[in-house]
Amino acid sequence: MEAFVRLIVTAVLVLAVFPVSATSTMCMFYAPPGSPVADLEFLGYEKLGGILIQGKGGPRSLPAQSYTVIDLDQFAKRIHLTYKNPGDPSLPPSFVLKGQDGYTRLTVQGKIYIGKLACGRW
Repeated sequence: MEAFVRLIVTAVLVLAVFPVSATSTMCMFYAPPGSPVADLEFLGYEKLGGILIQGKGGPRSLPAQSYTVIDLDQFAKRIHLTYKNPGDPSLPPSFVLKGQDGYTRLTVQGKIYIGKLACGRW
């Protein structure tokens, strides 16, 4: 019995030491410094399940009805998305996110910011 308990404790410690290799993150958009929109995390497996925006109080979901995904290709690291702020000042201003890989344009109120879309295994 004591050997079994040791085995269980060892297994728990091993799992605690190594990071979990599978998450629900499809892609991340890294906004450039000074951007009015923070980093975005696209959640899901094969299909988009939601978008988290990083903020001062931690991550927050964008309301599903506030954005339209025109194109999201995780393997090509390509995106075209429009977001319309639903009138909530705690959410980011309306924006368009379009591009591929390290040249992804974030357009907010007519200004263009270049960020990076990273997709793949986390």
